[in-house]
Amino acid sequence: MSGEEEENAAELKIGDEFLKAKCLMNCEVALILEHKYEQLQQTSDDPMNQVSQVFEKSLQYVKRFSRYKNPDAVRQVREILARYELAEFELCVLGNLCPETVEEAIAMVPSIKSRGRAQDDEAIEKMLNDLSLIKNLNKYVKVCDITDISLNCKQTFLWFVLQKRLVIIFSSFCDCYRVDFDTCELVYESAFDLL
Repeated sequence: MSGEEEENAAELKIGDEFLKAKCLMNCEVALILEHKYEQLQQTSDDPMNQVSQVFEKSLQYVKRFSRYKNPDAVRQVREILARYELAEFELCVLGNLCPETVEEAIAMVPSIKSRGRAQDDEAIEKMLNDLSLIKNLNKYVKVCDITDISLNCKQTFLWFVLQKRLVIIFSSFCDCYRVDFDTCELVYESAFDLL
């Protein structure tokens, strides 16, 4: 060999170009391609002529293997994983594969246990629990828009199951409220405080 270190993803030896590159999870690629597809549909008389077979197959693939469909969930996954000082490659592998146990995570991305970071089993477990919470909320989240004719304003209602309680968030413009059906209370708060 020419003295270059052999690439090994398990040890995060993936080459300088790839280490510095911005990686995207399948769910992020799905959002980008769906947006592009919508743009093509709006600008073309016959949208099917504008979409190549490679584009269509790529979109089908990332939609099929995306663990997170909601754009907010996609953003939250990246934010949570970024807190753990993961390399882009590690972040995307964990975000795409969603391991359920510490052992699975280490088997999929052995480098999360190395590189001198404080990623002990408890930290990895916490990270996986955070991902699991988002994944589970993503399953139960329902969003619907309604228009109140008398007020002539649009409100968004979002409901999901949180800690075995039905919680509804509705917002009018930027105001967020939470209705807890256990106590029948209406509480003003940020939607992010619920997660």
